[in-house]
Amino acid sequence: MKSKVVLIPVSTYENSELYPAVKKGLELLGGLGYFIRKEERILLKPNLVRDAEVDRAVITHPAVMEAVARCLAEEGFTRLSCGDSCGVGSFTKIMKNSGMAGKMEPYGVITKEFAEAEPVQSEFGGRKRTFMLAKDVLEADALISISKMKTHALEHITGAVKNQYGCICGFHKAKGHTQYPNAESFARMLIHLNQYIRPRLYIMDGITAME
Repeated sequence: MKSKVVLIPVSTYENSELYPAVKKGLELLGGLGYFIRKEERILLKPNLVRDAEVDRAVITHPAVMEAVARCLAEEGFTRLSCGDSCGVGSFTKIMKNSGMAGKMEPYGVITKEFAEAEPVQSEFGGRKRTFMLAKDVLEADALISISKMKTHALEHITGAVKNQYGCICGFHKAKGHTQYPNAESFARMLIHLNQYIRPRLYIMDGITAME
């Protein structure tokens, strides 16, 4: 099955340009109702790898998260949460320092630090794997991946697919880098992981990419 992709050029993180662009992109994809239902528990998954100034383009920009949350709220989605397993530091601290926490509050988005992990068994492409996924991910009905366009030391580019690696809890992420030490093995694992999690929708913040 082919995936439909929409590219919207945006020159600024100012809400006056960003929000209409996100809304237009969702409409071109068929609207939020095409991907999710209002009674479902929706988990927003940004890239919050570590505490860094927003302008350094290390994390998903809070303005992008706000635009997505606003679109969801306006369409009547109320069971919203936001979470990640950060590579370095505290999710709660990164949310606060980046200003993302303040932008989520008006739309009733509950923040969840991926602290508890549960093992899941998955088989894909003739290969069995065990993933230590965050309990909050497993309890959500649908995940919307809101990634950041960046370069990556191992995979060269990190984006929508790599973002789901943050659904693995804490030190299990570091352990994964030893289990899958080269680009090919790590990429195959990421495909397998995405096939298990099956995000309903991918949105990438590529206005300013990190190099």
